[in-house]
Amino acid sequence: DESRDASEATAPSASKLLAAVSLWSDPVLWLLAPTNLTFGFSAAYMNGFVNGTYAVQELGKTSVAGLGAATALAAAGLARAYGPFSVEVGKGPVLFLGALSFVGIPLSTMLLGCCGGWGWSVLLLYLLQGSGRAVYESTNRAVFSDFFP
Repeated sequence: DESRDASEATAPSASKLLAAVSLWSDPVLWLLAPTNLTFGFSAAYMNGFVNGTYAVQELGKTSVAGLGAATALAAAGLARAYGPFSVEVGKGPVLFLGALSFVGIPLSTMLLGCCGGWGWSVLLLYLLQGSGRAVYESTNRAVFSDFFP
């Protein structure tokens, strides 16, 4: 019977959802969440605002894909560098470095007069996003696994 198969398939999904929701009362989850939230807002800001407002004006429409790739390449390379660095200095300073990377993006657009006339220097914003993403994808996840094994 198809309806029985469908209900059996959703049962594990429902139990996983309930398990995730049960963590919401744990304050540790909310203390670790800012990096996740910041990554999401920063990615939206880059893709929804910086790409159209600055990258296209400075470098043209065709540059957006390359700048996005630069973000991913920076994230991959820096994640490899941040791993040994976090062993050396601890995860806290690496998380702080990621936070500084994320905050550098809006500060550049608000305080440094970004980005009119910057040309290829607009790449700096994408490298900052890559640095923050590297921390989000590696060190931040390692911290989560420390608290929720």
